[in-house]
Amino acid sequence: MNRVFLFYSCLIILVLFGHSCKSVERIFSGSPKSDIDESELIENVLSKDIIFDNLFFKRVQYDFDFEGQSRSLRGNLFILKDSFIVLSVTPLMGIELFRIVLEPSKVSIIDRINKKVILTDYSYLKSKYLFDLNFFLFQDIITNSFFTYPYDLPFVESRFSATIVDDFYSLKSKSKSLNQRITTKNKAQQVINIYPDLYKISNTTIIIPEDQIVFKVTYTNLKMFDSNIIFPENIELYGSHLSEGIRINFNFSQLELNSKQSLSPSIPVSYEKVSF
Repeated sequence: MNRVFLFYSCLIILVLFGHSCKSVERIFSGSPKSDIDESELIENVLSKDIIFDNLFFKRVQYDFDFEGQSRSLRGNLFILKDSFIVLSVTPLMGIELFRIVLEPSKVSIIDRINKKVILTDYSYLKSKYLFDLNFFLFQDIITNSFFTYPYDLPFVESRFSATIVDDFYSLKSKSKSLNQRITTKNKAQQVINIYPDLYKISNTTIIIPEDQIVFKVTYTNLKMFDSNIIFPENIELYGSHLSEGIRINFNFSQLELNSKQSLSPSIPVSYEKVSF
């Protein structure tokens, strides 16, 4: 049972972030301006977020390492904005093994081989990984969009101070922002590094010192893809708690913006339902 639980836990983390794109040309960043302030910087970054109704990522390939074990999987991923995210895992001759469905209130893992569906929610994932996970945070990470942590706090520029570090813009959360409610989760520290000129996220690091938690997303090799979208070719995810850690790496091949194709989130009525 522990091995099965570990497998599904790893799978949940892994598939939440997989996607793919078709590259056209590599994009290079310029140099930061020394006179930019927090408000202007954040406004520029938000203006570069992808505007979409849906995104279809095809031919996804990703690898991950967890507790000394390595795994590689292939699949497709579909996002209907603010509604659901579906990842289809098809590692063997195009035969779908799993379909993971993320919705704002729940997570479902559809096991095609055993005709079961594993049901869980974000509160369970939060209790398991001690990190405030939710659907909209996943959506922003997948689409290389600007996000702040904790996600449900009011968003204002005064939460951050802007500097230049190693030729990147850097936003660092202030330790005593006046707008923060006094709760344990507000003790998280966040640093967001940004490519100059492009105003796309380079990496985001979240540290929760009390729980010894580190979560980092790194976006590299920005390219121009179909529909003139600037998007990272590679993504690395790293999370650790105490001595345990997981690392995920992605390479991309194809992206369809507002595709006529999709992946369905529906669950066969005949499947056995199992709750975590």
